[in-house]
Amino acid sequence: MKTIIGITQRVTVISSTGEKRDSLAQDWYPFLQALDIPWLVLPNNPEIALSVAKKFNINAFILSGGDDIGLFPERDKTETALLDLAKKEYSPVVGVCRGFQFICKWLGGELISTESEIHCAKRHTVKFADGNEREVNSYHNFSPDIKNTALHPLAYSVKDNSLEMAVCENMLGIMWHPERELKPNSEDLNFFKKHLLNFTK
Repeated sequence: MKTIIGITQRVTVISSTGEKRDSLAQDWYPFLQALDIPWLVLPNNPEIALSVAKKFNINAFILSGGDDIGLFPERDKTETALLDLAKKEYSPVVGVCRGFQFICKWLGGELISTESEIHCAKRHTVKFADGNEREVNSYHNFSPDIKNTALHPLAYSVKDNSLEMAVCENMLGIMWHPERELKPNSEDLNFFKKHLLNFTK
C-alpha cells in the first residue's frame, strides 16, 4: 500500500479576536517536499481528523511541534485519537519536539524540565547510540522521561544527557526540529523515510 502521511498542526490564537486557527509552520513544506511522501494536514478535531484519515487512506503520521501539552485540549484529544488509531492499525508515527513529548505521555511516561540555556532556541551536539555525534537545533523546555514506557533511547544531548531521540516499534520521537534547518538534513530525511515506510502495510 502507498504511504500517505497525516501531519498534525499547532493552534494559533488571533490576539485581536480570540479566533483559533490550525496552522503548520511554513518550514515544514521544504522538508516534506524533500521527503517525497504524499501528505495531508489534519485538523484539531478528533472526529474529523479520523474521518479524513479514513477517507484518504492515511497510514502514517507526523505529530508536529508547538503548543505545550494541555494548553489546547482539542489538539491533545486529536493526537490521542490518532495515536490510538496508529496503535490499532500499527501505523508508523514520528513525533517532533512536542510530538515526541506527547508520545511519551501517551505511553505512560513523564516530562522533566531542561535548562533553557541549553535547549531554548540554541544549537547543541547530540550523541547517537552508534557513537556518532551531530549538531542539532533545540527549542524546548521539557525532555521526555521514558523509564516507564517501552521507548528505547537512540540519542542524548552531550551537554546535559537529556533524551533527544527514542523509538518503540512503530513510534519514533526526536526533540530537534528537522524542518527548521536551512535545508533538509539527509540524516533526518533518512530517519523519517526509514521509519515511515517500514511499517506501512
